[in-house]
Amino acid sequence: MDMVNHLRRFPLLFKGKGVAEAEAQATPDLVIDISIDEELTLALQDIQYLHINSKSALLELEFKDIENAHFQLVGQLKSTAGSLQPSFQAKKEKNTQYINIQFFTMLKPIHCLLILKVALPLSYSNSLTIKSTSGAITAKGGSLNSLNLSTISGSLNIKNLVADRLSANSISGDINISSTKGSLELTSTSGNIIIDAASYLNKIHINTASGNSLINLPFEAGYSLDCKSSTGKLIYTSDIKLQTNNTLELNQRQIYFRSVSGDFELIKN
Repeated sequence: MDMVNHLRRFPLLFKGKGVAEAEAQATPDLVIDISIDEELTLALQDIQYLHINSKSALLELEFKDIENAHFQLVGQLKSTAGSLQPSFQAKKEKNTQYINIQFFTMLKPIHCLLILKVALPLSYSNSLTIKSTSGAITAKGGSLNSLNLSTISGSLNIKNLVADRLSANSISGDINISSTKGSLELTSTSGNIIIDAASYLNKIHINTASGNSLINLPFEAGYSLDCKSSTGKLIYTSDIKLQTNNTLELNQRQIYFRSVSGDFELIKN
């Protein structure tokens, strides 16, 4: 038997010292469960723009009769032993306040459940921007100059909120809006859009690729409609009187819809 075949038959007998040491050091890191409970309180008296990046955490926003903004990150995740817990990164630039969830570990943790609870003062009425990747965003109450929401796969849920301009952008997550006043600008790729327009909405602008859209109108609602879809359907009952125009009239409540293949349905409550 030649030397090459001999080595193939008994490989463990000829490992050098360096190989053995490398194997000893290659043991996998211990993965453990970590409980998260981080808090942050900020004054917003001179803040005109508030930006929050919740990343993959679920975000729950509500407005309360409090003086300062309160942020709490709670939940559990799996990560390697010895890694630092995620926390808040707060940065202020002139009249803009940024809040960002910061992960310190090089390897992204496996999330079990991570929730960012945000309580803003009722007195805060300026601009608010919330960004997310896969976490759902829920917002209720409050009166704002503008609210901008964006996500990739998380759902967006807005209720009982007043905003002169409400913008929501989603890739695959659904957008649900109810009892909200102001003007809506909604964009979705494949996520569905559901609007309960029980409150007064000045303008409703919707752009989708394949997502379906449904609007529940008040019984006495009067809207002009500009609707186009390549292959999608326009569905509404005979008791809904809408003027279909190529160009929307000014100073009138308006519904603007554009889609590639998504359906558009109007119903009255």
